Amino acid sequence: MTIVSPFLNAHDSLAAQMVRRVGSALPASFNGDAELFGFNLFMMTAFMCLGLMMAVFMARAMWRYRHRDRPRHPVTIWRLAWMFAGGAMFLRCGTEAMNLWAWDPTDPVTTARVLMAKRWIDLVALAFVGMWMMLVVLSNTAIEQQLTKLPLPVNMWARVPSLQRPLAVVLLSLVAAIGVALTR
Repeated sequence: MTIVSPFLNAHDSLAAQMVRRVGSALPASFNGDAELFGFNLFMMTAFMCLGLMMAVFMARAMWRYRHRDRPRHPVTIWRLAWMFAGGAMFLRCGTEAMNLWAWDPTDPVTTARVLMAKRWIDLVALAFVGMWMMLVVLSNTAIEQQLTKLPLPVNMWARVPSLQRPLAVVLLSLVAAIGVALTR
């Protein structure tokens, strides 16, 4: 059996049979609760986008400062760890958002393919989580030592305007989720 075969045989898969049997506009796990479905769709979509934004932000910073920051430099390790965390959030929330957006009892084959793809992508997301955790565990003591050196103050409140774009993503995700939940 190859990895591709479940996608090619999706028509007769157990996932397609389950979608046909449920026959509901919402996945069975929501028990017909459109509000819960809409809230999950909103949160998964928003955090998929936010995870991607974080991963790309960290990757761009690593690329921008690649000549200055060395691989074992605390800021490089910190950026790499958060890039993996953002990537994991993007993949995990993205697969769940994909599942919710694609749920369609009138097209159980496509829905089954999405459900099967979700299981494979989840494995990659967990690998990203593992890399994030490994980097944090291995570097925690050294980074804590670096962070206790002077100067200590961090003026994070000056960066509050940088939250505008992520908040716009959250609001757009909310509007989209409300629209989908109300029309199902």
